[in-house]
Amino acid sequence: MSALAVYNSPFNLLLRDIGKELKLSDVRYMKYLLQGHVNKETLEHLDSGLELTELLRKRGLVSEKKLAFMRKLLIEAKCLKQVNLVDEFREKFTSVTIIGE
Repeated sequence: MSALAVYNSPFNLLLRDIGKELKLSDVRYMKYLLQGHVNKETLEHLDSGLELTELLRKRGLVSEKKLAFMRKLLIEAKCLKQVNLVDEFREKFTSVTIIGE
């Protein structure tokens, strides 16, 4: 599989769409919620939703089959549009039980 195909996988597109839709105030609140999951120094350098979703992916807090943490974070931050994106992805692309729920 080419790097472009991996980059444009449905899961990566989901993360990109969520990241692009997060407002700065959402990112700030989510950084607060992530304390204890991600070290303070790393959180201090997050400046956008795209950076935040990429960090969650790199740290293994979210994956194609592990969306519960992302969904919970979005609900807590009242980002309901993004919760709907997660739910639509789950309906479309996952046929297994989501880990963590």
